[in-house]
Amino acid sequence: MNWILLSLIAMFFNFVVFILIRKLTKRMSSSVMSLYLFGISAIYLIITNLILEESYSMPKIAFLLLTTAGLAGSIVYLVLYKAISIAPNIGYPVAVFSLHIVITTIISALFLGTSLTLIKFIGVIIAAAGIISLILWK
Repeated sequence: MNWILLSLIAMFFNFVVFILIRKLTKRMSSSVMSLYLFGISAIYLIITNLILEESYSMPKIAFLLLTTAGLAGSIVYLVLYKAISIAPNIGYPVAVFSLHIVITTIISALFLGTSLTLIKFIGVIIAAAGIISLILWK
């Protein structure tokens, strides 16, 4: 599978999660919900890796970076789930959250040397302008 198809699959399941989160936040807190979601995800991934017989050994720096990424990811989704639960439309916090695409694209081009043509840069700016207009104008 190519990266575009994998990204579309991830987008679909992310959409499903966001819809379910909105329904669930009326009944439980975002922190409890995050605990269950990440716990279930962890169990699934451990079983998958055991079946695939993946090695868990890694350099110390990789462990530190993964731990930092895991903590940051937990904070991201805890706060995002809370925003989804109180926003008038769940698309608004998801759109604001999507600004990370703009930041990630520009930063990766500047610091990681990934490609970013002028046309793609203009597309990124247009995407950011669309998201900003969504949240500023009622």
